[in-house]
Amino acid sequence: MRTEQAASKRIIEALEYKIEKAIYKSGDKLPSEHDLCNQFSVNPHIVRFAFLDLIHRGLVESKQGKGYFVAKRMRELCYPLSSLTRFTENLNQIGIAAEGKLVDWTLRLANEPEAERLQLTDDQHVYELQIIRCAGDQPFSRSQTVLPKQCVPNFSTNLENFRSLYQLLDRHYRIYPHRVSSTLQAVMPNQQDTEQLNIPENVPILQVRSLAHYPKGRPIEYSCSRIRSDLCRCTIDF
Repeated sequence: MRTEQAASKRIIEALEYKIEKAIYKSGDKLPSEHDLCNQFSVNPHIVRFAFLDLIHRGLVESKQGKGYFVAKRMRELCYPLSSLTRFTENLNQIGIAAEGKLVDWTLRLANEPEAERLQLTDDQHVYELQIIRCAGDQPFSRSQTVLPKQCVPNFSTNLENFRSLYQLLDRHYRIYPHRVSSTLQAVMPNQQDTEQLNIPENVPILQVRSLAHYPKGRPIEYSCSRIRSDLCRCTIDF
């Protein structure tokens, strides 16, 4: 068993090195199982185990009937967190198309943490939005955003053709939220993260809980964003 693990590790390290050095570039087809068996003098089981490890870590993808390929990955983004952070504007400034997809929404009573942060009473309602944000054609983050109902009257009627929350708030309510605090934490992905963000289960998530106010006013938005760590390098500027 140790001999097989050592042989598989040699294949993994060899392929990983060539991927990191861009000898094998994004989208390139990798050597076949047969070729690797001959190159490393091992049996197919060991080669398949090596490929499974690389697939699990998001470096390689398998295409049925075609073989193994270097996984396509977007370049890492330097994403600023500041009082005026705007996902769409930030990405557009560096030449990347941004899009928000509204997965679900509901109108409900605020729970205790939301009521405290948004300065609401227990009997006041909030809109909860579930949003997937994409950078180019790659899912970048998924967010739960909560807004007080009283601040956005008839909000549900404005959700058709949703693309950007802040553009919607600007267009219909002349609201420009200013972020006043963010708490960052590295966490492991859950099932929703892996499915909706299209990531392996061992790629960490950067979880960002944020509170935004009206300019020099009361709270307007409480959110929790779960961002792909493999696509993002955050800078903080408050």
